[in-house]
Amino acid sequence: MDRERAEAHLRRFAEVQLRCLPLDGPEDASWRVSAVGKALTEAGTLDADVAEAVNADFEFALAVRGRRLRDTARVWHMRGTSIRRPGRQRPPAGSAQPPPGPDRIVPLDLRLSLGSGEDRHELHLLAFGQGERGAWFAAHVRPANPPPNPHPDGLTRPPFSAPIKDLLGATETTDDSGTSYQLMFHDGYQQHGFHAQLGIHPDPPPEISWAEITPAGEAAVRVDLAGTRPGPETTLTPAVLTSGEFLLHTYAARLLGQGALPVADMLGVIVAALRESGAVPPVSPVPGQLATLCERYGHYGHGISAPPVRDEDLPEPWRPDPGEAPSGPYPQDRFATAAVALPELDGVRLTILSLSNGVTQTSMHLHTAGLPASRPHDSLPVLWLRDDRGRWHATEFDSWTSDGYESMARLLIWPPLNRVRAVDILACGRSAEVRTTLPLHWR
Repeated sequence: MDRERAEAHLRRFAEVQLRCLPLDGPEDASWRVSAVGKALTEAGTLDADVAEAVNADFEFALAVRGRRLRDTARVWHMRGTSIRRPGRQRPPAGSAQPPPGPDRIVPLDLRLSLGSGEDRHELHLLAFGQGERGAWFAAHVRPANPPPNPHPDGLTRPPFSAPIKDLLGATETTDDSGTSYQLMFHDGYQQHGFHAQLGIHPDPPPEISWAEITPAGEAAVRVDLAGTRPGPETTLTPAVLTSGEFLLHTYAARLLGQGALPVADMLGVIVAALRESGAVPPVSPVPGQLATLCERYGHYGHGISAPPVRDEDLPEPWRPDPGEAPSGPYPQDRFATAAVALPELDGVRLTILSLSNGVTQTSMHLHTAGLPASRPHDSLPVLWLRDDRGRWHATEFDSWTSDGYESMARLLIWPPLNRVRAVDILACGRSAEVRTTLPLHWR
């Protein structure tokens, strides 16, 4: 890939937009320049600061030409303070040290009661993880008496993290050697309750086999941490995708998930930019595959020059569904534990912890390691799910919380899972793909 060619292409594109401003106005021209720069940045062929500098220069040129006189001072300031700093480049696969993911992951399915009366909460332990950064429980915490009218996306109001911290502080935890521990509530995110990571202090020894957790006023619950239960098998298959092809795969996931793509009418321009920078080879089949997908969803103005392909030449998750969607009421307010650690993909380690159903959507909750603090979704593998009826489901990055080393992430699953007892997971990276099968027991 050639970063100089990528920058030169973006500047030429901006000049064309400036000379031939479309009838829909300079705002749309600015959006087009920004969209191409963002695509080149996501593909790793252009530093974010360079893209910002080109955008600022374009805005300044518009202002000088009298298109946005009221913004001249603001744009001049942007132009004068744009600094080109070396951007973060992704290390080649296998060249970096493994990310600090858990060395051991133990699936759990235990429910404890915290507090009493109006402050009573249910604590569901989903998994136990232990690695060089310490040990933790993945947990789902929810009020025993949730609000009668939850938000449509399943979020409860208001946040209740402070009471949880107090309730955990009154909880006693001891291991098989009699050592006492404290459970610490690490910041999580709300969705049908709280999905959170509970830190264990001090760090327990690697040979810990069980622990007893005793909430205030409740009986002790023993947690088996020996990890003797076998997890689902995973298979890793080498696969080579360039950074630009990987970006087009993420576009396909968004299109299949939501049925729409904000940059659908810009895909031809984006593919041309990726080819010019070397991020998409001239003989790559992915642009034609994406053109087929766009036309299936009615986006005939995609502008991709590659001809569409047959359905059988599409990647498996992109092909049309084999049958009708399951009927019947959508099961709300349910979650299923998973706890499976996937092999490392392009320097990122993922541990699937659970799936949950809200009022209108299904979410997947992950423990991640190796994601950068800036724009983590650009480095996240593309995850697909195939249910036990043979229907494929796309995932979309929604939110995450991080301590700077490890993090928890939430993905949305589209379409939602309805009456599904098992799913096949396909995680696609640039250098390989991982497959595994998860049985689902909804709670």
